[in-house]
Amino acid sequence: MRQFWSLTLMVLAGCLLILGSEYSLQGDDHHYRHQVVAKIVYNQKQQQATITGRTKQGVIVTIRGGKQVRQVISNKQDGRFLVRLAVKGQKRVVVQVKGLKAVALTVPVVSKR
Repeated sequence: MRQFWSLTLMVLAGCLLILGSEYSLQGDDHHYRHQVVAKIVYNQKQQQATITGRTKQGVIVTIRGGKQVRQVISNKQDGRFLVRLAVKGQKRVVVQVKGLKAVALTVPVVSKR
């Protein structure tokens, strides 16, 4: 009888330990970035824009500039992404992640050639 209670207490303690560790690990989910932060740097000589930003980790980021569409996967550790895009004659570039609000970036100098 004594062994039964000892075994029961050990099983109960194990269950509490597992549930406690699962509960404490759920706090890591709150580090997600629930927005898209992006900036654009325009190279007038090459008529090319470099778009850098940060969002959720490991998600597909869609960048649209005119008829060009590029998709990249953000970094799985910190959510960063970087894309170079030819933006000749375009005024805006739209950065979008599914489920989040799209960010429209204005090209600083638009080439009129």
